[in-house]
Amino acid sequence: MINAILSHLTDPTDKSSYVCGTSSSFFKHEYLVSSRILDLLDAKQSLGIKGNTESVKFLGDTKNNVDSFMILCATGSLANLEVLNLYNNKIGDDGMKEFAKAIARGSLAKLESLNFSHNQIGDEGMKVFASAIASGSLANLTHLYLNMNMIGDAGMTAFARAMGALGSLTALYLGHNQIGDVGMIALADAIAALHPRRVRIF
Repeated sequence: MINAILSHLTDPTDKSSYVCGTSSSFFKHEYLVSSRILDLLDAKQSLGIKGNTESVKFLGDTKNNVDSFMILCATGSLANLEVLNLYNNKIGDDGMKEFAKAIARGSLAKLESLNFSHNQIGDEGMKVFASAIASGSLANLTHLYLNMNMIGDAGMTAFARAMGALGSLTALYLGHNQIGDVGMIALADAIAALHPRRVRIF
């Protein structure tokens, strides 16, 4: 397993590997999460990967991968994760509830960029996400991508109430959702309360 991974490290275009791509300045590693994610955990420990920036991308069965990802979070092996890209993984509200548990526990406390775009997340998912971040468990987050989901007024209102806990947030992506006047007013009020800190909305 380890030898196979090491051989793939030299080819960042080979998506069959669990770890691909390197950056000489940041030792950046992208983990391709499959149902054999526990093999990945063993490989990571054996390789001594301690990169400043790590990105996780799901492959295959999302439900199994969400469950496995939670196992990784519980072990603390992703405690230094700074970039989590979950674009277009059909996570939905149920999956969001599982991620919220990890966030609430502080398992992803060092995240600086979190991409939940294009994941069929609705109001229920946003409500549990809002509850999870309210304690300040994502205080280092600067970029949050929630665009291309199904978030409405109820979900955005819940998020707006908890937004103050995102003390480092500078960019919030919300395009292509179902947010109406009520949700946008709640968001505007939340942003105004952050003054003089600025948050760009996309």
